[in-house]
Amino acid sequence: MDAADRPVDEYYSRGVAAQLTSAKAELVDAETKLEALRTELDQVEKMAKKYGDAMSQQESVKRSLEDNLAFRKGKEEAERLAAEIERLNNSARSRYVYSNDCTGN
Repeated sequence: MDAADRPVDEYYSRGVAAQLTSAKAELVDAETKLEALRTELDQVEKMAKKYGDAMSQQESVKRSLEDNLAFRKGKEEAERLAAEIERLNNSARSRYVYSNDCTGN
């Protein structure tokens, strides 16, 4: 029976039971920390998505405003050109009428 008890005695004399208990406690602690880190990572990813969505929305608003400004500038240029054409047409008509009045036609 001594030979059969020897491994058990060595197990206890080397403190393997205490080491095993300590290792289990460290494993539980590490798993708890890992879970806390996963939760924190989830929160960070949610915030990153929220900020990314906000940035996308701001970029969309910026493009819309830039398009609106370009449209207004183009509209103002078109109105200026239309007024210039109208002025030139009126000037040409005045000359045509004046030249016909002078020639008697």
